[in-house]
Amino acid sequence: MLKLINLFSNRISSPPSFDQVCQAEHEFIASYLRPGMTVFDIGANTGKYTIEMAQAVGESGKVYALEPFPETFDKLKQATENLSQIVHINAAASESRGVARFYVYESSSWNSCVKRDPAEVGCEPQRVVEVPAVTVDDLCDQYGIAHIDLMKVDTEGHELASLRGAVSSLKQHKVSCLLFEFGNTTRDAGVQPQDLANFLTDCGYKFRNLIKNQKPFPVHNGNYSFSMIVAEPERRS
Repeated sequence: MLKLINLFSNRISSPPSFDQVCQAEHEFIASYLRPGMTVFDIGANTGKYTIEMAQAVGESGKVYALEPFPETFDKLKQATENLSQIVHINAAASESRGVARFYVYESSSWNSCVKRDPAEVGCEPQRVVEVPAVTVDDLCDQYGIAHIDLMKVDTEGHELASLRGAVSSLKQHKVSCLLFEFGNTTRDAGVQPQDLANFLTDCGYKFRNLIKNQKPFPVHNGNYSFSMIVAEPERRS
């Protein structure tokens, strides 16, 4: 088993701010993507990152944008309707196909298949709805996708479930790079840092914090520090 102290404690470096993490994320995407690449934007929301990635891969590339909540999905489609390289999918990426409970909050950025800690977001969900759930592996079969260059996952605590739905693709190393969120949303889902570390290791992926000198899954006094995690296949001889 991986050593917890090496992966999760962060006693030397202070955690970066939310803005610093987001800036690093934008810079990573801009430097990583190239025309013709295939991207999954899981938890696309209203399309801020979707547009950025679609412009980077160009008309020769593809961006599969998943957003489960119908009202937010409509805004996503309106914001990106002129970008033909985007495939819009009105569903949640999860570990199995079916129907998922989805918690709707005042801000669409808090919406999730995970009920958030009221102390964290300052409110209870406004309503709970049912949304269709799909898996990345099934979508790859449906659309004939042989390879994913970048899979970005921002599902507000549902990241591990989304990744589990891509387990076949990951174990075959069909995904060149994962970029996913870690933070108190992960904690709200009942996911331990070790759960993520073990899953990625089992799939043959190495992982790191996007921010240099930060532990992969930093925890400070019980809080999961907001981070973006980069994971790539281990090289095998």
